[in-house]
Amino acid sequence: MEYSRIQKLEEVNGGVVQDLWDGALKEVLNNISDGNMAAENTRSITITISFKPTKTRESAVVVVDVRTKLAPKIATESVVMLSFDGSETKAFSRKDEPLQEDLIPFVKGVIK
Repeated sequence: MEYSRIQKLEEVNGGVVQDLWDGALKEVLNNISDGNMAAENTRSITITISFKPTKTRESAVVVVDVRTKLAPKIATESVVMLSFDGSETKAFSRKDEPLQEDLIPFVKGVIK
């Protein structure tokens, strides 16, 4: 089996760090552009590369872990009127309540 010296990040685990970074970055950018998420919360990407050497120190297992911390969804609230007719409870919303697309200025990542 032939080995090459690891000197650059892209050489760790066959270049998986870049692939994981790409996926995490996409997650963060999608979270930022999603109008249902808290706008001003900080998002982060954490890359951890762990080396666990064997007892003889002749080799090591390398584990790459990429995690994202995203903004939470914005909570929404409305009032419904309840009616009980003796056999069933029904909920009614206001007819003049704005629709979801009128509340959020983003539609599929495009600002209205």
